Amino acid sequence: MSKETTIAVLKAQIKALELQEKRINKTYYNEIEPIRKALEKFKLLYAEEAHGAKVGAIVVIKRKSWTGTSYVTVESFFRIAEVTIKSWNDLGKPWVTGNPKRTDGTYGTARRHLYGDWEVVT
Repeated sequence: MSKETTIAVLKAQIKALELQEKRINKTYYNEIEPIRKALEKFKLLYAEEAHGAKVGAIVVIKRKSWTGTSYVTVESFFRIAEVTIKSWNDLGKPWVTGNPKRTDGTYGTARRHLYGDWEVVT
């Protein structure tokens, strides 16, 4: 199956689950909780397939930094530690939490919120 087809199928499954979630009364926790778990699972699969956001992937953030006379683009590398799906724009680029790269080339244990401002390297 091609990447575009997989993404389209995941979007359709997400829309169907969202409609099903809206139909069930929010007070029926036993009925709605499995739907929410399935919805989160499909949204994470969509984020991985469409944007490459999965735990362990290496991402880069490019920022402009002032050096005293001009702006310079600085690249910071991170390893994704957690993927978070935003509730207000579920099918956009997910927010991720990453571990920063140390000067010796390894990745630390500190966590930084990268939000949607990143690009996948590997």
